[in-house]
Amino acid sequence: MSGKRTDYVGSAKANLRSLHDGSGYRNGEDALVVATISQVYATLALVEQQRIANILTVIGDEEPDTVTEVFLRMGVDQAAVRADIAAALGWL
Repeated sequence: MSGKRTDYVGSAKANLRSLHDGSGYRNGEDALVVATISQVYATLALVEQQRIANILTVIGDEEPDTVTEVFLRMGVDQAAVRADIAAALGWL
């Protein structure tokens, strides 16, 4: 699960900043292309937030022992899941 994470929010902001300061046209890209790329990054950021929300919902609604049992039954490394959540939230 864990690995190099793309900062979709940062990428979207950087693209929008490039529109504002004019550097977005570095490869002949027009404003519509840069804005579209920014929207894609923003959408991916929302998907990542929803994924984390879904994991937190599963973990948060159960007693800690139940969560551990479910993870064990599913063959999921609980420490890896918690590290993945922390990384996605920017805590690592």
